[in-house]
Amino acid sequence: MRPDLTTVLPVIQKAKRVLLFTHQHPDGDAIGSVLALNSLIKRLGKETMMLCQDKVPDNLHFLPGWEQVTNTSVLSAMPEKVYDLGIAVDVSDYARLGDCGPFFKACPMTIKIDHHATDEQYAQVSYVDVSVAATGVLIFRLFEAFGLPITQDEALYLYTALSTDTGNFSYGNMTEEFFCQIAMLMKADLPIVDAARPLHLVK
Repeated sequence: MRPDLTTVLPVIQKAKRVLLFTHQHPDGDAIGSVLALNSLIKRLGKETMMLCQDKVPDNLHFLPGWEQVTNTSVLSAMPEKVYDLGIAVDVSDYARLGDCGPFFKACPMTIKIDHHATDEQYAQVSYVDVSVAATGVLIFRLFEAFGLPITQDEALYLYTALSTDTGNFSYGNMTEEFFCQIAMLMKADLPIVDAARPLHLVK
């Protein structure tokens, strides 16, 4: 049975400024998922900023907007703003936020969206489903819940999340839902061959 999304949706809808976080030493699921969620939340008319302790890996620099994933030093140097919501994406436990942790905790409302098996409830609201192959699957569900059609850039982000966390579709919890999502990404004009090359071809 899927976890209930009804506790997450109104929290996102209510927020005006949202900080998005992903784990240190990010991989394709982390960056793809946070970029996709960032795009979704912007389309809802909200101000966003993405934070990660470590740099986006070079092989993910083909993703549009990857350079917008920044670090705490950039946030600290900016004029102070009140972010009313923090969302941790693909972060199984608080320690994996690294030096972004205090900024997450400083948000008056926090959400955790993840697919890893852990009992650590470091956020006020959690949307965790350990039965899925990638956090990208959960972000896709948010697009469905908000009734937003997926753009080509968002398809790239979600494909990156889904394909990297399954080793290019060779392991993991690849269910009917998973492949239905891939089909929907193709309907959004996902350039799958061009995306697969930087992700999976041996250099």
